[in-house]
Amino acid sequence: MNRFLKLTAAAFMAVLFANNSIADNQGISIGIWGSQLDLDTYGTETQPVKVSGEELDVSSSSQSKSVDVGSVFIEYTAEQGSSIGIEYYPGSATLGNVSRTDTCVCQADDAADGGATSATYTAKADVTDIWSVYMEPTVMFNDTFGVYGKVGVTTLYLKTLESLSNGTVSSTYPDTDIWGAFYGLGLKARHSSGLFLKLETSITEFQSIHLQSQTGNEGRIDADLDVQSTRLALGYTF
Repeated sequence: MNRFLKLTAAAFMAVLFANNSIADNQGISIGIWGSQLDLDTYGTETQPVKVSGEELDVSSSSQSKSVDVGSVFIEYTAEQGSSIGIEYYPGSATLGNVSRTDTCVCQADDAADGGATSATYTAKADVTDIWSVYMEPTVMFNDTFGVYGKVGVTTLYLKTLESLSNGTVSSTYPDTDIWGAFYGLGLKARHSSGLFLKLETSITEFQSIHLQSQTGNEGRIDADLDVQSTRLALGYTF
């Protein structure tokens, strides 16, 4: 993280001393983002388990991790510096990937049906097709530097990759689209050539995730995902 901040500071200073005169920065812009994302996930799984009648087996887990990702964007910048745009993250990322081993909870005759005395269950998911639409109201201090706020919505496709079919407890969960809203603050530095830099921090809060299995024990997953990001963009205005 310290190297990221040093690189950012050096980039902004280069723009400051390179040129302080802007002819026109209005128009279509394209660029790339380099982002450090702090992912916080928390979830519970509820499985119906038959032990002297119908009971519920509830397990929970939380995980925090930091990942570095890249994305591309295209936006329209108005004369005063404000922008609206679309961003896309190519590739995929893995969420969760946690495991637990349970002693098999089963009825006396389950062993004859292949029931195990213990089983390991793994929960994880891949996220792909991440798109964002945003607005950046901007105030320019001079021709070169400004500050902006950022609001928008994002969507991603969640592909479940769980391994929950061991022993007598089993469920298969569906894939789904997830929506979230984000807000943030940033700094913008522009050059007369059309090149510009943006540094921002933002928070994305996704809708609660509810997945219901239609197979096996028909378990249920309830999860929450929050993302904090620190990002540096390099772009060009035509």
